[in-house]
Amino acid sequence: MLGLGSQMLSEVVAGVLLGYGLDYMLGTRNRWIVVGAIAGVVVAMVTVFRIALRPRTPRRTPPGSRPAARTSPTAGPGGPRLPAPDPQQHRTDGDAP
Repeated sequence: MLGLGSQMLSEVVAGVLLGYGLDYMLGTRNRWIVVGAIAGVVVAMVTVFRIALRPRTPRRTPPGSRPAARTSPTAGPGGPRLPAPDPQQHRTDGDAP
């Protein structure tokens, strides 16, 4: 979304700058800046509609590449969870019931 927003902003700014350049060369006062700004907004909206209406296709892994490793369902933010220690496992012969 950040890329789309920056693209829209750059299209509007480009329209304003082109309008400013035309105003400077032709000696008009802010006429072409307004036209450039409107044209930039129109181009930005067309870009948004083109991206929104683009069909989404699932990504496929290229032949010969391995799919990404999946994490364990017990993995949390700190890494995989280890099982709780078994108290029966740590007994010595003298501790037998």
